[in-house]
Amino acid sequence: MAKKLTLTPGDVERTDIDAVVSAGWSEQSVEDAINAIALFGYVNRLVDAFGIEGSEGYYHYVGNMLASQGYAPLVKMALAKAN
Repeated sequence: MAKKLTLTPGDVERTDIDAVVSAGWSEQSVEDAINAIALFGYVNRLVDAFGIEGSEGYYHYVGNMLASQGYAPLVKMALAKAN
């Protein structure tokens, strides 16, 4: 389902979700996965469209921040830049 949602999101149907649930995932886990996949797709398209390039140091910094604090600091930074 993740590949389909990434490459052809309009083709995802309830049967795709049902298959994931049948494999043992909860409805909440499926919803969380869909949100994460959609968010990454959105952010990747923004980065590509704006030609944003990061450095190895920046990726290391963000990776450590994600590992220790989750996404809250990144959301806060994005909101600050948007305002």
